[in-house]
Amino acid sequence: MLSLAEGLSRTAGPGSARVLRPNPTGGQRLEIPVNLSQILAGKGADVSLEPDDILFVPNSAARSGTLRALEAVIQMGTGMVIWRR
Repeated sequence: MLSLAEGLSRTAGPGSARVLRPNPTGGQRLEIPVNLSQILAGKGADVSLEPDDILFVPNSAARSGTLRALEAVIQMGTGMVIWRR
């Protein structure tokens, strides 16, 4: 499924992924925790998906914040180089 989606995004939190599976008796979906980090490293077993399952991979707040801070530093550095010329 991940290869069809062209992999994970840079800010994905693969350690807290979940499979959302419809409840056969109705009601809310079942949430099955999946550690994609271990699966991708070959240390965990693959999870079988059933029809109508959804693989949900949330964003990692730490990765998002770090990436935004790094982008801001690069922009400031670029701005200073342009200003000095």
